[in-house]
Amino acid sequence: MDPRLKVGLQVQLELRLQIQLQIQLQLHLQLQLRWQLQWQLQLQLQVQVQLQVQVQLQVRLRLRWQLRMRLRFSYRCGCSYSYGCGSDCDCG
Repeated sequence: MDPRLKVGLQVQLELRLQIQLQIQLQLHLQLQLRWQLQWQLQLQLQVQVQLQVQVQLQVRLRLRWQLRMRLRFSYRCGCSYSYGCGSDCDCG
């Protein structure tokens, strides 16, 4: 075999190997990026769920507080929600 041909084939083989390594590296980086994005999305989802739970708890606490205030007022002024208020008080 001609030595120039042999060198040319060897260079071509090395170039193919370099290209394959670059492709593998790109695929690895894409996979790593995909994992990072999935992790970020998972964290965002967890934060959204936590925020929804906090909002629900705040709404429940506010509603409980409002109900307590109404009940306290109605007992003080002699009103009954089932029978209505007297003319001298406002049940709100």
